[in-house]
Amino acid sequence: RPSFSSQDLFYATIFARQRGQATNGSQSQKFDFNRGDSFYINEEMPAVGEININGRGADSTYVRQTLAFDTHRLAGNESSLSYLWQLRVNGANDRVGIAIEQADGDYLDRYGYDEEGDLYKFVQRSNLNPVFFDTITGIEKKTGDKSNIDSAVDLVAGLNLPTPAQRRKWIIDNLDLPQVINYLAARSIIQDADDLRKNFYMYLDTRGDERWRLLPWDKDYTFGVRGDGGTFLPHPFFGDEEHKKQNANQWNILYDIIFEEPVTQRIYLRRLRTLMDEVLQPSSTPSNDRILEQLAQDIIGPASPPLNSNVNSLNSYLNSRRNVLFNNYNSLIPSSQTSSPSLTLTEVEANPVSGNQEEEFIRIHNNENTEIDISDWTLEGGVRFTFRAGTVIERNGDLYVTPSSKDFINRAISPTGGEELLTASPYSGHLSNFSEILTLKNEDGVVVDTINTPNKPSDTQLYLVVSEIMYHPASPNGDAEYIELMNISDTKTLELGGVKFTEGIDFAFPAGTKLAPGTRILVILDEPAFEAVYGPGKPIAGIFQNGSRLNNGSDRIKLEDASNSSIQEFTYDDELPWPTGPDGGGFSLVLIKPINSPDHNLSANWNQGSFVGGTPGEPEPSGFTGDPNADPDRDGLSNLLEYAFGTSPTQSQPSPFEVSVIGTSVQITIPINLAASDLTINLQSSKDLAVWIDASGDLPEVSRIDNGDGTASLTFLSDSEYLNSEDKLFFRLRVELN
Repeated sequence: RPSFSSQDLFYATIFARQRGQATNGSQSQKFDFNRGDSFYINEEMPAVGEININGRGADSTYVRQTLAFDTHRLAGNESSLSYLWQLRVNGANDRVGIAIEQADGDYLDRYGYDEEGDLYKFVQRSNLNPVFFDTITGIEKKTGDKSNIDSAVDLVAGLNLPTPAQRRKWIIDNLDLPQVINYLAARSIIQDADDLRKNFYMYLDTRGDERWRLLPWDKDYTFGVRGDGGTFLPHPFFGDEEHKKQNANQWNILYDIIFEEPVTQRIYLRRLRTLMDEVLQPSSTPSNDRILEQLAQDIIGPASPPLNSNVNSLNSYLNSRRNVLFNNYNSLIPSSQTSSPSLTLTEVEANPVSGNQEEEFIRIHNNENTEIDISDWTLEGGVRFTFRAGTVIERNGDLYVTPSSKDFINRAISPTGGEELLTASPYSGHLSNFSEILTLKNEDGVVVDTINTPNKPSDTQLYLVVSEIMYHPASPNGDAEYIELMNISDTKTLELGGVKFTEGIDFAFPAGTKLAPGTRILVILDEPAFEAVYGPGKPIAGIFQNGSRLNNGSDRIKLEDASNSSIQEFTYDDELPWPTGPDGGGFSLVLIKPINSPDHNLSANWNQGSFVGGTPGEPEPSGFTGDPNADPDRDGLSNLLEYAFGTSPTQSQPSPFEVSVIGTSVQITIPINLAASDLTINLQSSKDLAVWIDASGDLPEVSRIDNGDGTASLTFLSDSEYLNSEDKLFFRLRVELN
């Protein structure tokens, strides 16, 4: 058991073994680090359990393995990180090694995949049947119960269904098709000669979308190293039955299905064309702008000299590959995609009849007579989604975008699985019953299409608001948390059965729960702690469930109706511009004018409560009364301004509005009445005293200090260049009763 040193870190008595088969021999090792003493490589891989250090294998340049993995990542694929390392043994120079990240739980976690999913490595088979013909040989399970390969058996069964139609439907519903398509397109760019029967992984997200993905491995037979690739190696369909390795009848059943089925074949060719244009690049590309040549130089750079001259054969291959793909196969591969294709947001289903909101979808239609690659495009508005690399819409066809492809293909009614429908998922958020604008943008942020969603809100969406939150009660009453809801309708009693909090806290209102017009209801953390502060008799619906509680800092709150549609979804914060008094100061966070159903996401619509401890189940005290324009103490401040500042209308005093010039910056300080939730206060500026504009963008709030007397001092500060372009500026405070 050797010890290992890197970057001034020492790893004692780790496990090491030889690895590799035909080409690496004694030049390659695997290092397995001790539990609790993970290996630090860099910020991308701060803690790995094992690492592979390969010899150059079949690649005399030392570059191809790392460049192949980098090309996959450049194309948008999940791929191992790889570097050239100088190796020394007992202080003496040993060799240049190629460090390659192990495809394991750390790797899966780095790409956001569940490490409890099923990861299989495909290795050399002991028979001559094509890969995916059986599970007798050539498959090693790397996660979970290594003896349970049921998912691999299901994979093989799906790929060997009796008819082309059955196989086509199976791969559309069971593969992460954009990911697999993208893998195959990058594979053609690097001309991988040795991944037909082995040298790849397949991963099944067993606890997520239940779809298969392809992951690259062992890449020395790439970029022109032909090995036994045979006659068809340069062909874009290399690896299907028609374009197999003549040596030992080697081909791949999965590749065969994708390359031979018309829809998946055309989708693959479109993505290949994109990577030809963007990664391989045409031969007319200036030398200094060629991505792969520059990447190869960056890889070999630390080992130069003496290895810098080794990349000549690689550069020769890239020129040859450009000629083959752009010229020899130009009748097979489509021309470059138009910069402004016609795509339409055609259909939105916000309320699936099943009541399962995960079955909702947005349909995008391709109006072009050719496939369109929408990799890295975005969907924005009520939901958020970036289309992963490899997402292509078939000609005159549709793509269904959904929060869950798993739920989508299990819908009881059309559109559903088994209908050969392309899907993309998961988008963030859910469609609202309130009308909202969805926007499709291309990779440059240019708007391609928009659609207004239907406006069909439920009663709870119309009338139920989160009116008060006690998220950080003052010590020693830390468990007296509560959330207050209010029915803002004048006439409608709300049925709360099935309404539930799904983020922030967990709680589902029991069947039969009703909320009368204008009344409030509470959900609390702990009943004894709550009643110790507020006493019995409050309108409590229940206790936070599943051990959940509110964060003392920022937290996201989501309230859904009985059909899983969003009622309120917002994030509060304990830092400016949000009120800071509720963060352990004993105050609650109170929605201003809840009767107007203000946007819960805007900090300006929330205030610190009027009383320490809050007012659970009760409204905030009534606000301003009297003549707003009167000035009993004749100090120039009207009653309304005195109320806004928290000063006395009967005791004359100077204006508390303070303006300071600090160099070329402006600082303004004002007091505010923390209980004045019925006011809107707006800082404005003018150049001529005639036209006034909002000044909050130029003078953001930078501090809010609680004065302990029901008021807080707010300070606004401009940047250091604010006064450079203005001869004179005027400021005022506009105060309005809501």
